[in-house]
Amino acid sequence: MKTVIINGAAITDASSFHSEFQRALGFPEFYGRNMDAWIDCMSNVDEPSAGLSTVDVSPGEILVLQIDRAHAFKSRCPELWAAFLLIRQLNMVKKSPAPAQAGAQFC
Repeated sequence: MKTVIINGAAITDASSFHSEFQRALGFPEFYGRNMDAWIDCMSNVDEPSAGLSTVDVSPGEILVLQIDRAHAFKSRCPELWAAFLLIRQLNMVKKSPAPAQAGAQFC
């Protein structure tokens, strides 16, 4: 299991959301900074050859996104928070024989 810590206090709007995830997960310079690009990067953490994240998760391994100070993120950006939770609920990992699994932990 791998844990990536996201600083919820750093998220104040959509731009800072993308900056924080890009920082924490090592998204590439060409990261599109929108939810479609976010899903693409998150969906490829188990494919290092895709070059979409410096976080490497083996197929079948669990990636935990630990959102520290989640209350700050939620109170400042309720619509973005809801979108994040919905995408997480939909378990946006690819359908492969043993995809990496994603989870979230809120602190």
